[in-house]
Amino acid sequence: MKKFLFKIFLFFISFFFIIFIFFSLLEDQLAQDNFYFKFTTPKQSSMILGTSRAAQGLVPEIINNELNIDIYNYSFTLMNSSYGPSYLNSIKKKINKKNKNGVFILAVDPWSISTKNNTNDDINLFRERELFVQKLNFVNVNPNFEYLFRFSQNSFYDLLNKNTNDPSTFLHKRSGWLEINVPMDSISKHQRFVNKISQYNKNIDLYTHSEKRLTYLKETIDYLKSFGKVYLVRLPVHIKMMEIENEFMPNFNNKIKSLITNDVVFFDMTKSDQKYIYTDGNHLHKSSSIIVSKQISDLIKSNKP
Repeated sequence: MKKFLFKIFLFFISFFFIIFIFFSLLEDQLAQDNFYFKFTTPKQSSMILGTSRAAQGLVPEIINNELNIDIYNYSFTLMNSSYGPSYLNSIKKKINKKNKNGVFILAVDPWSISTKNNTNDDINLFRERELFVQKLNFVNVNPNFEYLFRFSQNSFYDLLNKNTNDPSTFLHKRSGWLEINVPMDSISKHQRFVNKISQYNKNIDLYTHSEKRLTYLKETIDYLKSFGKVYLVRLPVHIKMMEIENEFMPNFNNKIKSLITNDVVFFDMTKSDQKYIYTDGNHLHKSSSIIVSKQISDLIKSNKP
């Protein structure tokens, strides 16, 4: 019986070793899935949270170097990680509850506290309820078979044949930063800008402010305060995008300030005179992401108790 159990043990050890080697060889392809590595890393004591503006615009390596911490970018997209019950539950799965000295940077903007095609603010119609942020049970396992089989952006065939869907993206496994490498010639840049501005002009009619999302943002803040210091950040966007946001939700900053208590700080980076570079008017180019991450680190230093 002991020999049989020992053989079973060796079999499972060998199996998991082969699996580990297999996925190690696929690491470059998996890095072009915008989300996978975020669910294979351990629980985190400090996190960057928000939508794609934060996923691309806040670089943990810079913040870690400046603040001497270990912060992880657990941001996704407007569809997946607008503030609400699904994102909050995912955060609760990812956070290291043993640490009480974390730093949490929450990127906020009008769209992240709004709903699309949901004028009644029905929580059951929040789009993320049908996506991985809601449905993924395991967010700290490597390899993460649940994500790969249920939510991966690429099939196993594509991974094995290196037919990944978007070579312009690279997800940093260690930090969770989504690095974007798109052509920045004037024609390509202008076309992306025109398309993005057109999209968000249409969003004014599709989106409505959600009091429930605002409530969940407050609940997220209150939850994270138990584990460290919370900073809210409104990241810079192109002036044309800012005009759209001011039309859509002119009182956005006041809504955010209504959530502020003595131990929460709000940085509005849209008021900076610094000229940043954008890939499309909505997302910072990686060169400006580095600058903004450094500036936010300096603001955090100056606001430490």
